[in-house]
Amino acid sequence: MNKEIKERLNHIRSGIVTPGYKKTKIGIIPEEWEMNLLGDICSFSQGIQIDLIEQKNSYKDGYIRFLRIENYTQDSNDFRFIKKKKNILSKVIDINDIVVVRYGATAGFVGYGLDGVLANNLFKVSPDKRYLNNTFLYIILKNNRTFQYLQKAMFGGAMPAISFSIIKNYKISVPPLPEQHRIAEILSTWDKAIELKEKLIEQKKLQKRGLMQMLLTGKKRLPGFSGEWKEVKLGKLIEKWADGGTPSRKTNNNYFNGDINWIVINDIKHYISETKEKLTLAGLKNCSSELWSIGSVILSTGATIGLCGILIIKSATKQGITGIIVKKEMLNNEYLRYWFVSNKKLLLRFAQGSSFKEIRTYNLAKILFSKPILREQKVIVSLLSKADQDIEILEKELEQLKEQKRGLMQLLLTGIVRVNDLIPDPSPNEEKGEKSFLDRKDLGR
Repeated sequence: MNKEIKERLNHIRSGIVTPGYKKTKIGIIPEEWEMNLLGDICSFSQGIQIDLIEQKNSYKDGYIRFLRIENYTQDSNDFRFIKKKKNILSKVIDINDIVVVRYGATAGFVGYGLDGVLANNLFKVSPDKRYLNNTFLYIILKNNRTFQYLQKAMFGGAMPAISFSIIKNYKISVPPLPEQHRIAEILSTWDKAIELKEKLIEQKKLQKRGLMQMLLTGKKRLPGFSGEWKEVKLGKLIEKWADGGTPSRKTNNNYFNGDINWIVINDIKHYISETKEKLTLAGLKNCSSELWSIGSVILSTGATIGLCGILIIKSATKQGITGIIVKKEMLNNEYLRYWFVSNKKLLLRFAQGSSFKEIRTYNLAKILFSKPILREQKVIVSLLSKADQDIEILEKELEQLKEQKRGLMQLLLTGIVRVNDLIPDPSPNEEKGEKSFLDRKDLGR
């Protein structure tokens, strides 16, 4: 970031009005920008209520797509279809129309890209094109400042809701149309870079799944290894395993908030280095959980079967989460983890229970396990670990891109950085190994 922009940034953040800027109710903005209420430069149209009996699950001639909340918030392709009638024609939207969720847990969510008829818990926001570019409006509505405003202002406890008066009274800063267009173009460049990175990560994950399938079944053998794998029951390869436990939360308040790690489902990842909850020594003694050593395999055998990780701390586990110590002379712990991850469907076949499925250790022990020699296990683990590391690097790069975009968007939408400041190149240049015009540390603020 050059000296002029840095000084401007520091001045504005300190509340000092610099030349070319003015003070408004929403902060310091460029002189040629206007402060407007959203209701003065946008119109709003709520969707329509359609009885469930009139909604069809498949398309028919004379019918049109009926858009519900989940089609936006969950990218769901479970579309309903309703008959075209005169009273719904005014509610038809196209793929460029901006839609906001009005009611419920996801109230305030902003989406676009679908055509059809909106349900009554959604509404369309249309800009007055004399003052507002449609893409720029979408960026404004997706901005975190807008989300925070709506969350704070909306009413309703059990059923949060956004009234039109709430959104109409939202104050925004509006640049001239040409600058709106350039801001949208710049941020679109970053969106494309993010999308490409996401696709690359998905490709790498798909490649890794294929590699696991080939290597862990012996369909693909590595150079230097031959001979048949031995098929043994999994129980023969385990030194010790046991389900976890939970001390009573009602009878004694001294069982929790201690210094003994205690794993719940959300703690399970490849390497488990911390837990959200901790037990006291009394809590550990008053439940059926073991304290597992570093290197133990942790497997979810209850609520979400098949999640698996390796301990790099000592820890106890909740019930439904099994700790496993392998016979090291026969089985590599990392190899076993990859095998569990690759065989979730097989694990589910051994689960029992009607309303609540779980796997007991005596059933795990019966699973037939094709075992390569220990040295081959370790080489397979090293290849799969390298694939994991590559994915992790890409995921960190993706998060950096998203952070940079958030920072750049904040600077552009407040006018602290102008589009002309970003010449010659406002786009991410990581593929060329170059720095962006604005430093990453500036964009990430």
